[in-house]
Amino acid sequence: MSLGLGPILFLPTGATGRFRLAFARADGTPIDLTGATAIKFFVTDSPFRAEADFDLTLALADGLVVTDAVAGLVDATVSATRSAALRPYGEFFYFARATLASGEVVVPDRLRGTLWTDLTSALNQAANGDALVRLDPPSGEISAVIPDMANALINRYDLTGLYGGTSADLDGLSAAVLANLQNGARIQLGFAGRIVAQYVLRALVSGEVDTPGSGRIVVFDNAPTRVAELEFVMKEGLPCTWDELTATWCQVTAYGAAASLITPGFTLAT
Repeated sequence: MSLGLGPILFLPTGATGRFRLAFARADGTPIDLTGATAIKFFVTDSPFRAEADFDLTLALADGLVVTDAVAGLVDATVSATRSAALRPYGEFFYFARATLASGEVVVPDRLRGTLWTDLTSALNQAANGDALVRLDPPSGEISAVIPDMANALINRYDLTGLYGGTSADLDGLSAAVLANLQNGARIQLGFAGRIVAQYVLRALVSGEVDTPGSGRIVVFDNAPTRVAELEFVMKEGLPCTWDELTATWCQVTAYGAAASLITPGFTLAT
């Protein structure tokens, strides 16, 4: 259970983590860190421990660097040596604290939350809809060393870098992620508006090209011998069908003689 409004963090034991802290008030107003006398980032397996017993502490000139004081931005680095001290498959709590030039001590709600050292637990908590951020590697992409990514990839924008909106770019998958996915793997993308599109990865058939709008076929620039073929589209739990008249995907509310489509529809950009 998270103790704040911050995202769920995932950092494998023994990995190097790099991330950015954004100090802000509850209304989103940045906290000016100019002249701040102390800035720290803590990780502990119990928020009730004494500070001296916390599992990890970063401070200015010791893992933390202020990159934009007025905007409240601080870059953080957790070395591999330090993260090795975090037990595998552990649940931890994190928070950041700053002592401002005025003497005010701030602990922003959005910089308090849960940190996991195993991906399965992090994903289980994130299944409730909470944001999930991987701290390693810095690119935020899924690492090729995760074995269960060989057969399925459920797009979490904060892990893959693919942002679900009114459209998404499957071609944004990195070569490293694609190389770790077997042909036949399912790729499931989530979009705003509770839209889900599922693709299957397969070999390219000579002459195949992208199909904009319907998104039925996606040809990868960085994997020219493979394509992703659309299997199904759903919106708000209802199946969708491609409407040739409007050239959009529409929800199906009935079949047969009483077939009905919900319009306007939507497209999937590739």
